[in-house]
Amino acid sequence: MAWGPIRWRWGPTRWRYLPTALAILAMYGAAGPSSALAGYQGSVYSNWTAFNPCLGIVDSYPEKMRKQALAAFAGLGFASASFTKDTFTKAKFLSRTPADWAVYVHSHGDFYNNRPGFRADGGACSGSVVSSVDIATKRPSTQQTNLVVMSTCHLGENVARNDMPLVYGIEKLKAGINGWRGPEFYLGYVGTVWDSDQWEFEAILWDRLLGGSNVGNAFDVALATGNYAASFDTDWWGSYTYLGRPGPYSSCSKCL
Repeated sequence: MAWGPIRWRWGPTRWRYLPTALAILAMYGAAGPSSALAGYQGSVYSNWTAFNPCLGIVDSYPEKMRKQALAAFAGLGFASASFTKDTFTKAKFLSRTPADWAVYVHSHGDFYNNRPGFRADGGACSGSVVSSVDIATKRPSTQQTNLVVMSTCHLGENVARNDMPLVYGIEKLKAGINGWRGPEFYLGYVGTVWDSDQWEFEAILWDRLLGGSNVGNAFDVALATGNYAASFDTDWWGSYTYLGRPGPYSSCSKCL
């Protein structure tokens, strides 16, 4: 299977800091704290192969982003696991889809046959496409999803054909500081982005969330404080005041 046009850009190596909250989690490993809530599954996927041997470069970001997202999901309370290389297959992704309350994907994202999707890894250069249609067959649009991060190109674009948020039951609407659409948040990137920029943005986002900020504030701070390329762009839908915690009701960490 041909890859088609490559929808990514490689950024220069830059110095980065590991934010405080993630550093604390890293000392204890990314398996997750004892407060992870059984039944609230979180799945983290990172396409390592396509960014490394298949393109003939050394790209450390896919692995760093996988570990970073896994630690964040665990810290927020999701019962999480991660998959990369030959464990990140289309079959594995779809087998976990019905039970997912949180999903993170770092891969090549695009509109394949005019539908949003991303490449699975599978340890191959021609990873299968997982499309919004595939996901929709595994879960009704009314099924609650708390947190979805599509760390790919294009899947944060506010265009009619991008129905990726909808298949996770998240309408492309924003509830602001004084609003509430339920405990839900979808994040994606607009256009083509460097994965170095994605990593920096997400490091700040996760750190703010683990420190107790709501998703809207975490997004705003990450967007305002990172050192990104001029073309960097991202968007979100859901509830600004959601705290990123698992469950269908209260997102107040003090109420658990």
